[in-house]
Amino acid sequence: MMKKRGMKLWSKVVAVCLVLALTISVGLPAMAATIVDGDIKPTSTGTINVTGKETEKGATVTAYQIITVNAENGESDNGGTYFQPLSPMYTWVDSIAAWLKTYTADGETYPFSGYVGDANEVTKAFSEINGSDKTTFYVTLRDAIGEMGDLTSKTTTFSTEQNNPTAKFTDMAMGQWFIVITPNQEHAGYEYAPAIADLTPKFDETGKVWKFEDVVEVVAKSNPGIIEKDVDDYTVEIGQTVTYTLNVPVPYYPDDAIAEMFRIGDKVSEGITVKNNSANNMQIIAVYESGSTRLIGTSETERDDDYNLYYNGIDYGYKGDQEEGYQPPKDEEGNPINGQRDFTFMIDFDYDNLMEEFGYYEESPLQNIQVTYEGTINENAIISDDSLLNEAYIGQNNDPYDRDSYTPTTDEEKLYTYGIDLAKVEEDGKTPLPGAEFELRTKGNDPSTALGFIKEEGDGNYRRPQEGEEASATTTLVVGSQEGNVGKLLLQGLATGKYYLVETKAPDGYELLTDPIEVNIVDKEADDPDYDYGKNPIEGAGTIDDAGDIEEGSNITNIYYKTVINTKPPVLPLTGGMGTIIFSTVGIILMAGGIALVVSYRRRRHA
Repeated sequence: MMKKRGMKLWSKVVAVCLVLALTISVGLPAMAATIVDGDIKPTSTGTINVTGKETEKGATVTAYQIITVNAENGESDNGGTYFQPLSPMYTWVDSIAAWLKTYTADGETYPFSGYVGDANEVTKAFSEINGSDKTTFYVTLRDAIGEMGDLTSKTTTFSTEQNNPTAKFTDMAMGQWFIVITPNQEHAGYEYAPAIADLTPKFDETGKVWKFEDVVEVVAKSNPGIIEKDVDDYTVEIGQTVTYTLNVPVPYYPDDAIAEMFRIGDKVSEGITVKNNSANNMQIIAVYESGSTRLIGTSETERDDDYNLYYNGIDYGYKGDQEEGYQPPKDEEGNPINGQRDFTFMIDFDYDNLMEEFGYYEESPLQNIQVTYEGTINENAIISDDSLLNEAYIGQNNDPYDRDSYTPTTDEEKLYTYGIDLAKVEEDGKTPLPGAEFELRTKGNDPSTALGFIKEEGDGNYRRPQEGEEASATTTLVVGSQEGNVGKLLLQGLATGKYYLVETKAPDGYELLTDPIEVNIVDKEADDPDYDYGKNPIEGAGTIDDAGDIEEGSNITNIYYKTVINTKPPVLPLTGGMGTIIFSTVGIILMAGGIALVVSYRRRRHA
């Protein structure tokens, strides 16, 4: 259930992290003759040698020219020539310059346009980039350069004969060349850092002459693969069981390898329980290039010849039983430092046995190992933002001839759980009001849909039951009455969805609310909770955004806030009320009429 937008962003994050780990490979001058000043021509060429490991055999290597050198030869006083750079000395080729000026992605603005000046000049801003800015630029360029037209490029493949294969480019024009490596089908899961081969003259400040090294060596840097992790539901409640899926590319090790570790592990946070027995329903599956699958084993039926399954330990990055006296690197306290990853579970494969039994199926090679397992959301899910974090890793040797090359590559998933914070107040909308009781239902008028909760420490504080607590749960939710929690009701451990708060008991002297209160916890991008979480449409509830942060006020994360007002019944008039007023009014009218008759009678007598 990998999300398109989320996956796109994750792929870019992983790519940047990969290249940060490998570093940008920059070509270094080789042991070759140095061409000095007057012998340097604008048309001078050089050689680029790209070397790799055993696993690079057959990989495709493409060199793209991205920067050119502007220069001419001047005539010296003694009749010779000298090398004279022209302004600007370095310019981007047209296709790269156009890309730099216009590049945008995912609604983000990049500073690439500042790297190109008038007449395609390579600006000072580009020469000064370093660290993550440099990494971001080269990774982005690597992903885009294949779609650009009108580029000068050359393509070859790594040789397949020697242990250190080489790809050689000759007659390469002066300038900067961008090296992109594409793995062969056998190593399709490998990722390569982009490389730079710099064939440009350098000014020697001591000798005051220009020099040009015409042979450059580039070392290919690769990672055996990137683990992909997915989960069947990102918004969860306490007690819910979720299924995780890991897809891991299988590394390739040559027959004479001395370092061929292959491990898959996972570390779950305190809010998730993965049982260390068959109850986790783990399955380990071989996935072939053809799409066919075969079951390797489960948490119940381990295959000791192919793998061992461990729980709750530390991966130190070595195998004592196959290293024949090898001592791994250790820290000052004597602890091995390779890997050093805590794990909830780890699958340690015997690589040779795995490949012998599962390496091929119906003539199709083994491509991935898929691991599925279950975890249950527990009571600790409400402790912190990271209590539902889950980090999987693949551990393997980047260099099959170096026992110290064990490298874990990680991927993580994060789940989200929510709460409802209800404030019960008097008619003024401010004064806290104790004494009410509620139920939380999934259907407003159906009492049978009331959800059970476990009473937590703190007045008016409840959470959803974890596995095994269902019998102890209550559906009666009592609003707080103690100091500090008067009128408060906090319900935690909920997934997204539509709920109804139903008042079952009103505070003494107040009217019982007859209509259910709808609470709709939704996320704005249902398939992408990692990056834009929740735009709650209920008026007055606040906005849950960015993995649960409340935009309004200083409220804590992942909580839906709701204020509920109770009113007292109106007071009906009794003695001295409206009835007396009616009789008084009639009496006054009768008295006024009597007075009028008396006055009229007296006037007639005296007339």
